[in-house]
Amino acid sequence: MRTMKHMDGNKKRVRQQGFSLIELMVSLTILSVVAGVVVDGLMKLQRRNTMETTKVDLTQEFGANSWTRL
Repeated sequence: MRTMKHMDGNKKRVRQQGFSLIELMVSLTILSVVAGVVVDGLMKLQRRNTMETTKVDLTQEFGANSWTRL
């Protein structure tokens, strides 16, 4: 809490309303980093699932090991 000095010399405590700009910027930065990590993980998972689907499709189309000899 902040204190303000009035003209008569008395100090009165004043409550802060809301958040400071620094607090908002720090929280936005943290959220951005977390979102980047999550999106990166999801992209890797999607890539891995696409590769697995392709392997299954090739196995069903050409047989068990014929595509691995390429």
